Amino acid sequence: KNDIFRITNAGSGITSFQLQIFNRWGQKVHESSSPFAGWDGRLSGKPLPVDGYAWRCSFVINGKPEIKKGVVQLIR
Repeated sequence: KNDIFRITNAGSGITSFQLQIFNRWGQKVHESSSPFAGWDGRLSGKPLPVDGYAWRCSFVINGKPEIKKGVVQLIR
């Protein structure tokens, strides 16, 4: 089961972290500054519809800034 979307291997050597998730209209539906937190497909406690959600993760690891982007497909 993968009920939580999270960045794997986050935490080791990371000094700064931000994960943002957006719906297809660009509305931010999730944001976290913890590399150990994840997203459960909800906004304000309510399940979001099945869809693709863009994510952007910026972090500093071993002193080097990184940005990763992608799309997570929410299915129920």
